[in-house]
Formats: sequence, structure tokens, C-alpha cells
Amino acid sequence: MASYTENLNLLKKNPLTDGSDTFNIETMLNENWDKIDAFAGLAANPAELWVWEKFNFTPGSYRDGETHTGEGIAEPKGADEAVTIYYSDSISVDESGTVSLINPSTLNLTYNTYSSASVLKGKYIKYKIRRLDIWQVAFIPATATFYQYWDVLHEVRVSTLTYIDGVAAVFSHVEYVSSPNSFTYPENGQSGDYWYTRLGQIGEGMTKIETGSYVGTGTCGESNPTSITFDRTPVLFMIDDFGPFLFGFTSIAYVGSKTNTSYPVYFRPYSRNTASWYFPTSDPNSGPKFQMNELGQRYRYIAIS
Repeated sequence: MASYTENLNLLKKNPLTDGSDTFNIETMLNENWDKIDAFAGLAANPAELWVWEKFNFTPGSYRDGETHTGEGIAEPKGADEAVTIYYSDSISVDESGTVSLINPSTLNLTYNTYSSASVLKGKYIKYKIRRLDIWQVAFIPATATFYQYWDVLHEVRVSTLTYIDGVAAVFSHVEYVSSPNSFTYPENGQSGDYWYTRLGQIGEGMTKIETGSYVGTGTCGESNPTSITFDRTPVLFMIDDFGPFLFGFTSIAYVGSKTNTSYPVYFRPYSRNTASWYFPTSDPNSGPKFQMNELGQRYRYIAIS
């Protein structure tokens, strides 16, 4: 049967078992070449690429455990002690298989207030089993009945109780993928049918200097900001209008705060890798000049990240 290489996940056909398969140009050639080309690009420009590990995964779920009748859900030591029970309409399961209630509410019960437990009907509950000192998650049917039980301990008992066991999410490695854009895949989450975990950027921690230019459009004001999208979010960038002055902007600016310029230009927070700013006027005569966006004027910039 076919197999895959360990590092690039390239398809390999077995001539002994797959010899009669129809030759598929897309899967047997093109997809492999695309992976090799992507790896070659990574090797040629290592400091430009972000890397993720890609997984097949089956989401976590829950299964019904054993169902018991007449089970106690509150075990106060005495008549005056209250026991806290958490309840919710739904549950979740994390990667380790732990079952949790989603947005739970609380109910305090004592042995002689068991009638208030009717709010738990049709709910998932979490309560502490005192004799075992553990927390138990269970489901109470909507048709359940509650009654008081007198024994060594005073307990609130329910007619039927179904214990819930968690099933952890299952992950299996598929391949490593890369992109020059850090937002191509989730940092740690699902996209499409796969789960991605961002491992970082090759050469992460290295200083990057980026240069470029743009041509002004002649607009200005808060509703017409000027913006630049960088490869990475800069800690500092500077713009030169080919005149005698050099203007600089830093990542410590916030909405409404002034940037490091000779004019009152307002710099907005970064939107991912995009920086934007505006001069607070709609005057077409002075605004574009101070916003560094004069019509047809070319501006150069340098960014450090």
C-alpha cells in the first residue's frame, strides 16, 4: 500500500501492491512537487516564514456511563450544612478527556431542602463525593424525582443518575506547513478539517528591517487614514517625504495619542501588521501634506521589527 515520507509528507506508491493503480498526475506528481517547492522556498528565505504543525483530529466528546437509581447527590455532615452543586445545560471535553460544565449555575442543598433540587431536572451536574473526595459529573433526566434519605449521612437522592465520562480529542500529525503571513493558519485551533499549532517563525528573535514606498492619494482626516501593511508588526517605522524632515512612528502609540512627529498626526494601534494614521483636519490644502499623503507624492519608509 502507499506510504508517506516522514518530513515532507510526500506520497510514495508501492509497486508490489499499487502497481495496478491508475496513474494520478495530481496526487502522484503535482502535490508532491508543490510540497518540495514550498520546502525549497523555506530554505531560500528562512527568516520570512512561519511554521505550523498540521493535524488530523477528532474532537473531544462525552459518552454516557453507567446509570444508577437512588443515587445521593448531596452528603452534608449534619442537618445545617449546605452542599454546593453546579449545574448546566451543556458540557465540554478538553484534550485530556476532562468533562466540564459550560457556564454553570450553583445550587446549595441541605438534607431538608431537597425539594429545591427540582431545578436540576434535565441538567448536567457536578458535585463532590465526600467519602471519595472527588468531583463527579452526571446527568439527571427531566423525568427524575427527588427524595430525602436518612442514613448515617443525610442525603438528597435522585431516582436515576447517569455518570458522564469524557472522550479526549484525538490528534495525528499530518505535515508541517509554512507561510510568510503569521495569520494564514490559527495560532492554535481549527481551520477547515484540520487542527493547526503555530510553532513560530524561522529565525524568530532576529531583527528584520523592511523598506518600501507608497504614493499619496491626496486625502486626509480621521475618516481617511493613511496605512501601510508590513510583513511583521514593527516596533518602529519611519517615513520620509523626500523633504528636509524625517518623521517617525512607534508601536507605543494608541488611539488619539500623538506620534513622534513635528505635526499633530494621530497614530492608530496596529491591526495585525497594518499601521494607520491621520491628520485631524479635512482641509484639502494642508491636511494631506501633514498626513504625509499629498496627491502623487512618493513617500519612503523603513520599518524595524
